[in-house]
Amino acid sequence: MDSTSSILSCLPEEVLDDIAHNASPADQASLSRTSRLLNEVATRCLYRNITAHTPHQIVRCCETLVRNVSASAAVRALHIKCWQTSKTLPAYYMLISRALKQTRHLQTFTLSHTLDRQKSLLLLVDVFLPNLRDLTITATKTSYIAKFLHQHPKIDRLAVFGEMAHDCDLLMPALYSFTGHHSLIRVLAHSSPNFTDLHIYWYGATNEDYEYSLRPLACSPVKYVSCSEFAWSSQFFDALTRHIPHLDTIRLTWDTAPTESQLKLIDMALPALNSLYSLDIRPSRLAANVDPAIVQGFETVTAWGNACASLGRVHFHAQILPGYAQTAAHHSFARALLGRTASSCLWACSSRGNTQIQWQI
Repeated sequence: MDSTSSILSCLPEEVLDDIAHNASPADQASLSRTSRLLNEVATRCLYRNITAHTPHQIVRCCETLVRNVSASAAVRALHIKCWQTSKTLPAYYMLISRALKQTRHLQTFTLSHTLDRQKSLLLLVDVFLPNLRDLTITATKTSYIAKFLHQHPKIDRLAVFGEMAHDCDLLMPALYSFTGHHSLIRVLAHSSPNFTDLHIYWYGATNEDYEYSLRPLACSPVKYVSCSEFAWSSQFFDALTRHIPHLDTIRLTWDTAPTESQLKLIDMALPALNSLYSLDIRPSRLAANVDPAIVQGFETVTAWGNACASLGRVHFHAQILPGYAQTAAHHSFARALLGRTASSCLWACSSRGNTQIQWQI
């Protein structure tokens, strides 16, 4: 071990970083015990990206970060993915807060605990992370995270889970990517003029909510919109096309399969989307079997292609008989795809009777 350590210690630090990066965690731990230099190199790899799933893991991790300056300095991403509520002692949240204060180079932070007033005070008060850019958080009111967000104006990717009560404004001038409930868009859009990517959950939305949530985005350079738990309604598609017609990509994830008449709403919306290239329509993980059948699927996509000249990629699901993939009929449909004569390719795979079909021009 001594000779190996001596040889490794003679290598440039960039090479050692590459060796440690490609080693398993067990090998990284072994390297850390061979010399001071290799301990520093291994520590940077071991603690660069941390994920804790249980209260026990969180406590051990945070205790290490509080005690070990080298470990806390190495952290770039910290993901606390624990929804358990048994650990409610103030000392538990104060420990997480102390660990956060040590991670001065943290860039990505995920906190799955739902923050109420007490927890936000214990966890986030006086925490400043100058390099934070990507935040995923859950809270019951905007005021519980507002101060923390305002202290971190360089955050450009934000995901907020849970339906919040909005009792104050949120100022996030650098934000370009947002994931969360539709009601937060109205709160963020006026102070975040650079939105390009939106992942919107529409649960509980009314027809008026589609209008009120999307209207503030009319002047934003939004290119990508992903919508989940939305209603197949003319009001939804009308608001989408009137307020953000410059979209490049639309992804619609549904829980209940659309009917033929509901799919025709897309036909009516597409002519207004002059820049749309990619349309992705897929079921959620909990969705029932997909309908309609394969021939209807091709006919639908061909109609969409006729309606939108810029459309070049469609990801669409259809239910077919197992094994009915990659046939001559498929390829003949593919050549006529989207109502145009451009060369095209078809990819399909069958799984439990459901086929996921992607067309690309």
